[in-house]
Amino acid sequence: MGRATSTDAQALIHSLRSAYAATPSSLKIIDLYVGFAVFSAIIQVVYMAIVGSFPFNSFLSGVLSCIGTAVLAVCLRIQVNKENKEFKDLPSERAFADFVLCNLVLHLVIMNFLDRSGNELATGIGDMISDSPGKYQVNHHFYDLTTLESCHGSW
Repeated sequence: MGRATSTDAQALIHSLRSAYAATPSSLKIIDLYVGFAVFSAIIQVVYMAIVGSFPFNSFLSGVLSCIGTAVLAVCLRIQVNKENKEFKDLPSERAFADFVLCNLVLHLVIMNFLDRSGNELATGIGDMISDSPGKYQVNHHFYDLTTLESCHGSW
């Protein structure tokens, strides 16, 4: 087995480009949508790595929404591709309707997950401090909800 050279890599890239040029525009649009969904997930992961993951359920919901949407779009691409023999009898409208319905179910589940995480966050904040309206204590830190700032010291 010989070593791969840069000319082999260039020939591979050239053949992939020429093969992709023959791809129908509808499949290219789906590819762009998949790329955008994956890019959005990567941006959220980078943001979480830099800033932090509080609240973690929101981060998880956003990333799973992007990845789930990308997976459903790949399934749509497979079903719409005319060269795929498995789905040749499936009309494109039916495949798109399946895609929309599955996206609806996915995002309803994610909204339900966000709603439950919001309720847990609200109950985890604790009771409002009676002598200071709008101020909450979370893990021994005080927060002023009117200015959205952390307050130091006791009240």
